Order: sequence, then C-alpha cells, then structure tokens
Amino acid sequence: MDPNTEDLAALKVLRQSDPVLFTTGGGGFYALADSIPSEVLEAFEALTPSVKYVNARHAWCLTVGEWLSCRERLISKLMQRMKGRSLELGLTGASPGDLKQAPILCPWIAIQDLQCGGAILIGTQAGHPTLKGSLINTSRLCGIDPGKTWARTASRWYRLGYPVTADNILRQLGPKVAALQHLALEFWQVQAQIAEDQIYAGLRDG
Repeated sequence: MDPNTEDLAALKVLRQSDPVLFTTGGGGFYALADSIPSEVLEAFEALTPSVKYVNARHAWCLTVGEWLSCRERLISKLMQRMKGRSLELGLTGASPGDLKQAPILCPWIAIQDLQCGGAILIGTQAGHPTLKGSLINTSRLCGIDPGKTWARTASRWYRLGYPVTADNILRQLGPKVAALQHLALEFWQVQAQIAEDQIYAGLRDG
C-alpha cells in the first residue's frame, strides 16, 4: 500500500466536508460541529489542542473563521507530510509493483507551479482513481525517472507516456495548456527543482 493512502483519504473527507453554517442575531457566523465528520474534528483537536468550541443556538459550534483556519492548516500539514514521504520515494525510484495500478499520463509536459513552487505535470490521464477528466495537473513533482517512464508526485506514482515540447503543446494538449507555454520546463530544470526540494528536506547533500 502506498504510504500516503491514509492521508489521501483524510484529505478527501476534509475537502468534501460541508458543515451547516448559520448566523445568530448577534452577527456571529458559525459551523455546526455535529455536521462536521468526527474524524475531521479529531484531526483538528490533534493539530490544535486549543481549538475552541462555542455554544450557539443550544448547539456546539466552531466559528466560521476557526473552521476555515483549522481546515487550511490541516490540509497544509497533510500535504507537507505526503510531500516528505514522496521525496524519499522519488530518490528510491518506482518498483514494478508501484506502477502496476498507477495511472498513466500520455502525453504530458512539466511546467512551473507559480502558486506553490516546484514543478508539476499536465497531461492526458487514464486510470486515475479519483479524477475523471482526461486533462489533469498533478500535485508537486517529487521524483522522475531519467528515462521518463515514471514520476512520483506528492500524492502518487504515475506511468509516463511520451512527453510534449513547448513547440507542439497546442496540437498535443489543446489551447488551455498552450496558454501555459511560457511556464514549460526543460527536463534538466525539472530534475534540478526536485533535487532542490530533496536537499531542503535533508535527503541529499547540496
């Protein structure tokens, strides 16, 4: 089993959580605690032991500000933990067993992620366990095969088909991706960014 499986499941529950929100006559804005999955509340309490519940309309609640703050901090913690594991896996490389059930990206291109830093892949996927659209972007790259047969992202392994160059991105992946042409990375740049992340994580010497 992939070491990130449990954290991926926790992220899915967290992102799908849709608590009942309401206001009070005093202008307070609250999220009803009973409408938040118990595993999410337990994770909040483990992350922030001082999380504050308040009584509103005779029910235990979180202020909406507290709900959103805890949610974002927990998402960040899970993503950082998965990234750390995946950087180690990227150094080790993929085994045949790792790739047996891995989704495939074909074609694909690596681009700079301006929002979170590092590199990500964009491509046409098949076999992804949760994403149903054909064109996707991955989470942050944590490892890639020099022979371009596999990639490890913060969340999972991918099998790689043929890559796309910036010159033929429009024909291969369409106008939405072509608009990101200026962010396309050469393969050596992808490897350098992954190496930088691994050095920062203390997994290799600078």
